[in-house]
Amino acid sequence: MPSPSQPSESHREQKSRRAGSRLRLTAACVALPAMIAAVHLALHAGRDAVERQPTLTAAHAATPATETDWPNLFGPHHDSSTGQPINTRWPDSGPPELWRTAIGTGYSSPVVSHDRAIVAHRIGDEELVSAFDAASGTPLWEHRRPTSFECGSHYTNGPYSTPAISGDQLISLGAQGRLECLNVETGELLWFRETGDEFQVPTDVFGAGHSPRIFGGLAILNIGGTTPESGIVAFDMQSGDVRWQATSHGASFATPVLAELHGRERLVALTADALVVLDPADGRTVSEFACRSNVPDAYTAVTPVVFDNLILVSIFGYGSVCLEIRPDESLNALWEDRRTLTSQYNPLLCADGAVYGIHATDKSFRCIDLRTGQLHWRWKSSLGRSTHLIAGDQILLFGEFGELAAIQRNPVECVPTATVTPTLFDGERCYSAPALAEGLLYVRNEAELVCIDLRPAHVVADQ
Repeated sequence: MPSPSQPSESHREQKSRRAGSRLRLTAACVALPAMIAAVHLALHAGRDAVERQPTLTAAHAATPATETDWPNLFGPHHDSSTGQPINTRWPDSGPPELWRTAIGTGYSSPVVSHDRAIVAHRIGDEELVSAFDAASGTPLWEHRRPTSFECGSHYTNGPYSTPAISGDQLISLGAQGRLECLNVETGELLWFRETGDEFQVPTDVFGAGHSPRIFGGLAILNIGGTTPESGIVAFDMQSGDVRWQATSHGASFATPVLAELHGRERLVALTADALVVLDPADGRTVSEFACRSNVPDAYTAVTPVVFDNLILVSIFGYGSVCLEIRPDESLNALWEDRRTLTSQYNPLLCADGAVYGIHATDKSFRCIDLRTGQLHWRWKSSLGRSTHLIAGDQILLFGEFGELAAIQRNPVECVPTATVTPTLFDGERCYSAPALAEGLLYVRNEAELVCIDLRPAHVVADQ
């Protein structure tokens, strides 16, 4: 196995550029039959369920994290949730904008740590990782790597993977499989590996798009190589050495989830071929459940939801399946469905056993019961295939065309709390997930990165 490469001095010293701007708006709410409500919350009804602290995912419980940062895809708890309150009382024109800056193309989501907002993007024949002051947008550093990747469809040429930060290290993956470790403070390249070549990863339509999961000094990636046992690979964060390898499965864009299941720490990974439960210490496969898309060139892209020993898998072209992991760690399918809630790439949220997300076929935002698969309500709006996150008792939605809206985190009924804003952009659609840190929202399209102030009024007054 090749060793990680150390950067040359000239590579460390590369410097700065940036590019362009663009996007659109509207909304309407549809709640389903009221029969829904009673079933789901026999325990806690209506507003009591909204006002109390939610029981979030098993991944949330297993993750010690700082609520003020958003250091990786889906935030400090890896489940698109934070306890941070947000202001949803904004005018029709939307909440205040603090800053915006030009960036390049790609679907990589912004991350926030060390008072830096960091984003991976592409300009011309280079992929960049750029750091900005989180409060002002002032450029701080920029790292560049060459790329010649071309998407085999009409979508962007990348990058697709979102960086992950742990301590003073940042892990970033390019569309051609170049894995890099950078210093968060300076952007200095510490080590890199050409995973596409090393593990003989097949060249697919979208290239490498999985985001790293950092745990216990390891960066774990859904590599999908064709060399032996290179489906999932764990790299040492300090040296870049391979610590373990597991499965012969193809890659997916889903990020591995760390969770406590029946008192054991486990890694739950959705590959192109199966849902796999692993021991994160050594990569040993504990159990797996075969499931894959039947759509040609479709990517498995939705990170699994793990809650109370239940695992929800959603795959475009396959449907959704809720798996129960038993005490002996075998997997049992509780229900399977194609019509109630199947996401194509948008994240699924989970709180108190209720799952929220976009249904791919009609683009409605829906709430279902995790254990039964029963539909509670749906909301049809102009947001399209939005991305979203939980902030306290609110669900914040970032629309496909760049709008913002908010609804209550409420399994009983759909209750909008903030109107759909005019679009923040003009141009390409917005496929990247938002980041929320200290009440500041970071969103992007393929031309600009924007910071929106969602801090509650009392927080702003105290500044």
